[in-house]
Amino acid sequence: MQTTTPTQTTGPNPQPTPDPPPTADPQPTADPQPTADPQPTPPPKPPPHQHPTTPPPPAPAPQPARRPPPARRPTPDRRPTTDRRPAAGEDAEEGADSNRHDAHRPDVDFDPETRLAHGDTVDGPGWTVQALHTPGHISNHLCFALAEEGALLTGDHVMGWSTTIIPPPDGDVSDYLRSLQLVLDRNDEVLYPTHGGPVPQPRRYVSALLDHRLQREAQILEQLAVGPSSAREIVAVLYADVRKELHRPAARSVVAHLAKLHKEGLAAPTIDSASATSSDTVWSLAEG
Repeated sequence: MQTTTPTQTTGPNPQPTPDPPPTADPQPTADPQPTADPQPTPPPKPPPHQHPTTPPPPAPAPQPARRPPPARRPTPDRRPTTDRRPAAGEDAEEGADSNRHDAHRPDVDFDPETRLAHGDTVDGPGWTVQALHTPGHISNHLCFALAEEGALLTGDHVMGWSTTIIPPPDGDVSDYLRSLQLVLDRNDEVLYPTHGGPVPQPRRYVSALLDHRLQREAQILEQLAVGPSSAREIVAVLYADVRKELHRPAARSVVAHLAKLHKEGLAAPTIDSASATSSDTVWSLAEG
């Protein structure tokens, strides 16, 4: 029996096919991350100027009924003036002092440490003050001159917005006229009154006050020439254009004028025993 030898194939021997690499074990799958809890929805913002936790204020407790305040008398509406002459009838009894006419009396209760007489001076570094006795409005009235400033503090003697009241029995028209002349004879550059603004032209202004007071006296004599009259009746004529509530204090200055005329022998009460300081006393021209 013939045996066949297998034929060998020429050429390179084929490389054996490598075994496939072992498959890597699969990585374990990571556990899923837990889902975050949803955030709560924030509450709505409160309106401006309110706190969400602040409770509303309690309602105010009812207040007991209150009585209304008493009605006040109207204050005369007059503004200070320093550049005009006082008009006829424009006395201070029509202004700031009108509600205090019963209180015009000398301040005898005041007891100063140092009593100043006319011409006395008080001075210090750079200033000198001189006292000037100016009776009329009241008997113990003083003005004070500031030498270095050329100024005079006139108090109630010369006011910056009206003429002053002269209430008897302490107010005296004769003294008032002399005190006005005292100020007129000075060379002050400015007056500083207690009532009203500064007076930059003292001589012009004080001259007007003096003329006005003399004019008022002449008008009173004219009324007495018509017939006997009381101060109230004279005021009703001379102050006809002035508010009625100011007539009573105006009568105080008219009484002071009548007292001056009485001293000068020009007028007298029709009844000798009548009060010379009453607004109701009837006066007439003196006989002869």
